[in-house]
Amino acid sequence: MGQDDKFRSLSASAIELSDAWKDRLEDANVLFSSGRNAAAISSGLYAIEILLKTRVCGILRLSQMPRILEIHDLVGLATFAGLRQIIDDPQFKDSKTGQDWTKVLALSRDLSKLRYSPDSNWTKQDTTDFLDCLQDPDHGVISWIQKLP
Repeated sequence: MGQDDKFRSLSASAIELSDAWKDRLEDANVLFSSGRNAAAISSGLYAIEILLKTRVCGILRLSQMPRILEIHDLVGLATFAGLRQIIDDPQFKDSKTGQDWTKVLALSRDLSKLRYSPDSNWTKQDTTDFLDCLQDPDHGVISWIQKLP
């Protein structure tokens, strides 16, 4: 498939994506409860990726995600989701939500380490902090994205 075909070719439906991000977040919490820290963080990262992809579908009024979005780049996905100006704003970066976004982004850059390193490299506190960054109802990244118009 050529690069141009990735824009025309469609993948998962927006409805499936909407359910999938919630499932990956639930997986993250179950894995955390089982002491599987690396897998919990990975699932949480997948949840935020899929939530951003869901937002892109909504903004573009697409019933299916373009294959070009089958990526793990949170900044790229945030750009497609119309959030780049916000995440680059110094005021946002200084906010609690912006700090949470920065922490999530840093962990997303370690996705390969999460996949290929032993679970013992990640502590319960690492996972607790990460899940708080995602799920805090007032400042968490998921709440923030969901509250955006």
